[in-house]
Amino acid sequence: MSPGCGGNTRVDGHEFLVLADPFSFVTKTMCSVCLEYPELDQVAWSDTDETIANYRRRVRSELLPLARVWAYAVGPLVGALIGSIVGACWPPHRTPEIITGVIGGAIIGWLVLQMPARRYLGMDFRHRI
Repeated sequence: MSPGCGGNTRVDGHEFLVLADPFSFVTKTMCSVCLEYPELDQVAWSDTDETIANYRRRVRSELLPLARVWAYAVGPLVGALIGSIVGACWPPHRTPEIITGVIGGAIIGWLVLQMPARRYLGMDFRHRI
């Protein structure tokens, strides 16, 4: 439910998966009634009245440590390792290339390893609402 107009927006599919994911980078959503983009602490699930931001905090706090470590550390670390190797092999083999590889690899690792985590660690959070 949107605070600006009080309207409800139906969400399903991939959009629902992203909104329910407590590790998602999404911080706003669109109201289909007023076409505004409120922050997630201003919109609530219509069936529970819990804001999406509070829901995400609650779900993160309920997760097992392995799931939190996987989401926050494993993907970025693996990506950073691969990125550093690629950066070190990139001519002319200077520190900026290695640093760029580490940073880029960490970001890509975070994004790429999130999908397997959702599937194999039971990190599809839509059923927790």
